[in-house]
Amino acid sequence: MGYQEEYVRAGRSLKRALKRSSLRRPLRAVKRRADELALVFASRQDRRHALSGPRQAWRVKRDYQISFLRDAGLQPQHRLLDLGCGTLRGGIPIINVLDDGHYWGVNAREQALTAARAELVDAGLEHKRPRLIHGSDFDLLHLGVKFDVIWAFSVLPHLDDAVLGGALRCVKEHLANDGRFFATVHLGSSKGGGSWDEFPDLRRPLDFYEKEAARADLEVLDLGALSELKHPPNVVNAFHHMLEMRAA
Repeated sequence: MGYQEEYVRAGRSLKRALKRSSLRRPLRAVKRRADELALVFASRQDRRHALSGPRQAWRVKRDYQISFLRDAGLQPQHRLLDLGCGTLRGGIPIINVLDDGHYWGVNAREQALTAARAELVDAGLEHKRPRLIHGSDFDLLHLGVKFDVIWAFSVLPHLDDAVLGGALRCVKEHLANDGRFFATVHLGSSKGGGSWDEFPDLRRPLDFYEKEAARADLEVLDLGALSELKHPPNVVNAFHHMLEMRAA
């Protein structure tokens, strides 16, 4: 066995030992504290986008979202609804591409929308007149507009079953006849998972989404793993997939 194999084996043994060790909880606390301290010295944008996910990955996530949507045929004249728009981590380049007033973003946390408005000012895109809406109950969202594209990046895995059902009904109400809904999901054989911030982080099987979509008169197509759809592989896992839904 070469030294590289020995190094890998030793690392795995240490990882297993730490899982069993009483040091595991203190080490997690140290990591959380280190992350908090790093955030103090982070850039303004890093601090903002930490509200939407890992602060180290926001640029990658931003670049990927606009790249995917352009490859999917996004045009300036399209109207786009961004469900869970957060801090406009992905929204800024989308707003820049679309015609004035054609971007709508909805988010459950006002704190994230406050950061989004600051991001919009810094990007010099206020003249694009995007609509940023605070709302946590999708069943109460009636915008009176039909959208060519509805987008939910890193959103559906963080919705419990009841909220997800409302989100899909909202999509059905607002999707144009030939419109498309793109959403990232965590596919898995069970609903088990952890949490992110105050939200759940759920893996669900594809047939779960198919059944929920059917209840909202939507059809589902699994486009594949994000790593197979040009997403940089170092910040996604094999269970991260992109779904496309259309009116049934």
